[in-house]
Amino acid sequence: MLYTFRVRNPEDSQFLREYTLHPCRTFLDLHLFLRKDLNLSCESIASFYTTQGDSYEPTMELTEMDMQNDTALPAVPMESVYLRELARDEGDKFLYSYDILAERALYLDLVRIDRDSPDPLDITCVAREGENPAPSPDPFSISQRNIQDLLASLEE
Repeated sequence: MLYTFRVRNPEDSQFLREYTLHPCRTFLDLHLFLRKDLNLSCESIASFYTTQGDSYEPTMELTEMDMQNDTALPAVPMESVYLRELARDEGDKFLYSYDILAERALYLDLVRIDRDSPDPLDITCVAREGENPAPSPDPFSISQRNIQDLLASLEE
């Protein structure tokens, strides 16, 4: 059996990826693959969210690491949840927040369940359109121009 997930970027209408993977993979497996395939920062904290409806309203958080959750959503480490446990039907939707601090996310839709396919364990990109998401700006970086502007404002 194979799942096909379509990944879209709400920041870029030209971006689209489709990935096939076995439902026995964990959400952590998918996260690590997406991080590598899309060249996402390893320094950012990420989470998956199960969602309700077309608005991608979160209903449960799958965290990259086991941590306390300060929201009303239940939280479970993504390493302990298999795709087949939460992705059961075509049309199931997930939110992948790949940079929580910058509030950047991708939409994942389960678009196909192929029950008759062979069972490869590798995750494969089967469709690729548009550019990978641009890196998030570092909120703590200070450029030479920022320093010059700050010094000029102090002189006034």
